[in-house]
Order: sequence, then structure tokens, then C-alpha cells
Amino acid sequence: MHWPNHPHRKHDELMRFLGDSAPVTILHMQAAERYQLLRESGPDRLIHVRIYREWWEQESPEALARWAARELAYLWHDPRVLVSPANEQNIELVGVGPGWIDTLGAAWRKALYAKIGKWNLDFWRELDRLVPDRKALALWSALADGHDAEPGVPDSEYQVPEIREACEYVDVLASHPYGKLSQGPHTLPGGPDAFWHMLRPWRPAGTGRPRDPGGILAQFPGKPHFVSETGTFVHDRREHAAATANALRMLAFRASGDGVTLGVTPFIWDSDPQHSLNIIAGNDALVGRLLALPRATTTAPLPIARTRSVPPPRVPTPAPGAVTPLASGYRPHVVRRGETLYSLAGRRWKEIRVTVPLEDARQLEVGAVVMIPDDIRS
Repeated sequence: MHWPNHPHRKHDELMRFLGDSAPVTILHMQAAERYQLLRESGPDRLIHVRIYREWWEQESPEALARWAARELAYLWHDPRVLVSPANEQNIELVGVGPGWIDTLGAAWRKALYAKIGKWNLDFWRELDRLVPDRKALALWSALADGHDAEPGVPDSEYQVPEIREACEYVDVLASHPYGKLSQGPHTLPGGPDAFWHMLRPWRPAGTGRPRDPGGILAQFPGKPHFVSETGTFVHDRREHAAATANALRMLAFRASGDGVTLGVTPFIWDSDPQHSLNIIAGNDALVGRLLALPRATTTAPLPIARTRSVPPPRVPTPAPGAVTPLASGYRPHVVRRGETLYSLAGRRWKEIRVTVPLEDARQLEVGAVVMIPDDIRS
């Protein structure tokens, strides 16, 4: 569930819904107060902390990373925390409305997406430079669906090179699949248009359109995934409580069995009037139905930070019978699971010899051979 973004109603019901395992999305300014509560009530709970700034374009990604490394230091060593530095950057733009991007030509749209991709990549590269032993998972800053980089090619924003590079760098993808129940049940799971709305991340390539590259999961097969927002846009309507609860149930069970989705957090338990259509707590009928839903348990394994997203250094295999000379003053070390250059050598990590240049103290593959100075004991 997405945690309320202001003082909220039905706190006891919210905690009952979350239990000891349901994932949570929470804004960073609430995390200092609520993180410990959520972790104590659910030691294995996934907690997604969304860094919130009103206008991402006015933020230097490197400066924001330096702030996050310092102010969110209590999060970076929790492997069951996900952090995203922004949200729906393709519609949260200074001085224009949410649909402004759709008025642009293809070249301008691609330029905007290139800027978004580079911004995210710059944030995470700087954060990882400052926190080289990060355990928390880097989460992609989810985009709003339906604003294609190339008109007529759905989800083509993920084909923009800078977006692809950023998505490949982070540990976990994120999406915001919404149904539009006010337009009819055809947009919900089980409906004929579900792959264009509430099941959009799971859309296979070529669905209905020859150039369709598929949803985000088809374009990044096997990549871990987190649904950080979802819903039907009629959470406030009592007459739609049954349909909304059933749609969320079907989405949760679709996600739980795909092998990559780590969790789902519907938007939003309670909020200010800006999100009145999404508020769950004000609809007693919907609250009751959600509390009665059966639990969906994911089959997806929890990734280790960065192990799936950064190409690791590869040690060439020697020719049969070849002898690999050892550098004087160094000893070979076979990398084990969870080891990083920093964990092996601390501040002297740059003295470790590898077969390719590294700019990051965490780019190591299990089974790789590195050379460690003899006077460093790991």
C-alpha cells in the first residue's frame, strides 16, 4: 500500500492491511518517522522510499544524490529497502500540464526522455560513488504510462538509449499500471484492453500492433520489477468498491506469479484533495473488501544491489595449459557472493588489480579472480 501523504484516517485498518509482510511505498519526508515502525512491524517487509521534490528539472541529480547519501544514511544498508529519486518525470514538468508531452513531435519527445534517463543515471552513479557498499535497491523512477516517445509505438520511451541505460543500471524496474474503471471494466484485468491499462507492464511484444515492443517487462526480460502505484481512479466511489477490490486482487496474483515482480503498492490509503479519486480510506466498502482479500505471495527472488544491472568485469579464460603469472606482492582471490572491492580492501579498494578498468567499488562477479596486495587482509 502507498502510505498516506498527510495525517490520515483508519490507521488501525491500514496496519491490519499491511500485516507483517505487505510492501509499502512512503515519501522520504515521512521515512525518518515511519521507517522504524514499518521495519519493526515487518522485518521482511519491502519498504519503497520515494524521494519527493516538486520539480525534478530544477534539481541537480548529483546534488540530490549527495543530499540523499547524507540525509537518508539509515536506509542504504537495508537490503529490503528500495529507493527511487523521482516520480513520473514525463508528466511532472515545470510550467506545463501533464499532457504537454503528447503535443510534441517525436524528436522533442525523445529529447525529453533522453534527459530523464541521463538525470536518473547521474543520480545513481553519484550515489554509488558516495555509498559504494550500498545494500538498498536502486528503483527506477516510474514513468506515467501512455506518453510514447514515438507516436503510435506504445511504450517506446524504453527504446530511447538513455532510458534503457538507466533502466539497466538500476536494480529494480518500477511501473504505475492503472485501470480506468469510470470508462468501463475493459481496462481492468480480464478486460480486452487490460494490456493497455492495468496490466500494461505484462503486455507481450506485438500485441495488436506490429511495431509494439511490449510492456516494460517484455523489453527488459528477467529484470526485477516493483509496482509502486496502481488502482482504478475510482477508489472514492462506493458503487465501484467490489470491482476495484477484484481488479487489485487479479493484478496482485498476476504479479505474484511472474517470477520478477517483488511487490505491489496500490495508490493511496489517504491523501489531500489533489488525489481525491485515489483515496481508499474514505470508502468503507472498499476498505472492508481489501481487508478480506487473500494474500498474494511473490515468487520473485529478492535481488542483491546492482548484481543484475551493471555488467561485471569478466576474467578471460586462459588457454589450456597456459600459466598465469602472479604479480609480485599480490595474491589471487576468487570473489565470493556478496563481496565487493570495498569489502575486500576498504579505502584501498583501488589497489586491487582486475582485468578491466573499474570506476565503481562494487562491480564484481562471483567467481572472478582479483589480485589483492599481500599486506591487505580481507
